[in-house]
Amino acid sequence: MPAEAVTSVWSVLLPVLVGGGLTLLGVALGPAITQWLESRTTREAKRVERFEELLELLQRQDEWLNLERRVKVYGEVHEIPPEPLSKAYAVAALYFPQFLPDLRQLDAETRKYSLWTSHAAGRRLEGKITEINDGWGAVYGPYAKTLGEVRERIIQYAVSREGKV
Repeated sequence: MPAEAVTSVWSVLLPVLVGGGLTLLGVALGPAITQWLESRTTREAKRVERFEELLELLQRQDEWLNLERRVKVYGEVHEIPPEPLSKAYAVAALYFPQFLPDLRQLDAETRKYSLWTSHAAGRRLEGKITEINDGWGAVYGPYAKTLGEVRERIIQYAVSREGKV
């Protein structure tokens, strides 16, 4: 075979082989890349959902504590649901562990507030109605301040990351 014929065959065959190889590579890697991109998008969407849930749980915690006060201190009749802070701990532990110290701080202030409600309930049951709210400001102020600070840190986290939590 003359050298020109061999060169001529390779000039035709080489692009075919390269094209075929790229096609096989695309067929092999395409689904894997697509799966990886979809998985990443799903994970990001799940984190956003959990982030929103964490903020919602903080709001529900405040509402829960207010309901606990109304039931224990003032004798209103309501069913008290489970405390939302425990679920907030779970969400933070799985998705946002950097907020666990903040939640512990909030939990400490919540415990002080709950203890006050128990003492106030005792005063109500003893008939000391005029003393029922004694000390409320001393426990509510630090609790409200801590709740506001925790919320603000969580919101600033999202803002600093331009919503990509």
